[in-house]
Amino acid sequence: MPYVLSLLFLPFARSAVTNRTIDDTAGDLITGAKPIYMNVPWETPACGGCKIKPPLDDVFMQTYSALTYMQEKFPFMSIQFSFQGIFFLSAFVKEGSTAIYVYFILANNVGPEITSETLANFTLDGQLIETYHHIPTSSPDYEFNALVFSQDSLPNTNHILLISTSGVDRHLFTSFDYAKYTFDDTLITTSSQSASSTGGNSPTTTATPKPTAILPVNHSVPVGAIAGVAAGGVVLLLIAVIFFFCLRRLRHRNHPPSFGEYADQSFSINGLLPPEMRQHTPLARNFAFPARPPTLPPPYSSNGEETHSEYTGRLRQADIDSRIRGLTREMNILAGEDAKEQSPRI
Repeated sequence: MPYVLSLLFLPFARSAVTNRTIDDTAGDLITGAKPIYMNVPWETPACGGCKIKPPLDDVFMQTYSALTYMQEKFPFMSIQFSFQGIFFLSAFVKEGSTAIYVYFILANNVGPEITSETLANFTLDGQLIETYHHIPTSSPDYEFNALVFSQDSLPNTNHILLISTSGVDRHLFTSFDYAKYTFDDTLITTSSQSASSTGGNSPTTTATPKPTAILPVNHSVPVGAIAGVAAGGVVLLLIAVIFFFCLRRLRHRNHPPSFGEYADQSFSINGLLPPEMRQHTPLARNFAFPARPPTLPPPYSSNGEETHSEYTGRLRQADIDSRIRGLTREMNILAGEDAKEQSPRI
């Protein structure tokens, strides 16, 4: 029953799913939660001695976090941040609407003996999903807004993404620009949470995800949800009607009708006649007692031996006897009329 009642208050507003951005420096632009850079110092555009310095015109918010991985100095490097999925207050909305997209700045032929190869593991909620590998080309151009990781159809809960590199015997370059994830801010606003560091996984395979455009998504309540609420309303209405009739019946049992409700009803002789006489007697004929007063017993005297209750009983018995005699006379009259109607005529 509480479940049925809850269906009546289910919100059916169209949800507006939008993209939220996690900047490498500013963090989540809505919640303010920032990425965690662990174990090694990451460089910013303000770095004076860095050899790889992409122009900031095409960089998101003109900031990035870059690092050259060297096993002899930094055997493990990682970036970690959390993001909140879409949360619906409904049992009818299908899960699997959350998605995450990560963007790097990729370098190519920057100069002789300058490392520009990128290799990183992507671990989501403690499970290694894939490894991204960028092999530099001969072009001197940088690749901005490069989609290096994407994952959709995620459960609608809080997630933790870990970007890491470890166990590689050569130098590697990583430049994190920003990430995007889908969120419905019309239903819930939850601050992202910082998570503790976890161990990395050594790269094993090489895979390059295909760029996928991020488009705004609109989710509407499915037809099943509307049908469920309608059914719940009908059940609730049915329960209310049954409860009303049960309450009314209970009141009638606790308060039976008084004798006064039947005082004005007329008395008919037809109910007292046998069936063979009743068939020739008009049903609408009502009996009227004769005007002759009943014979009453002598008045009560407190000096006699008779008690008050005995006196009252004799009065009631006298009244009943008088009524019976009147009914008997009426029956005799009706029987005589019936005999005349049935006698043959000469």
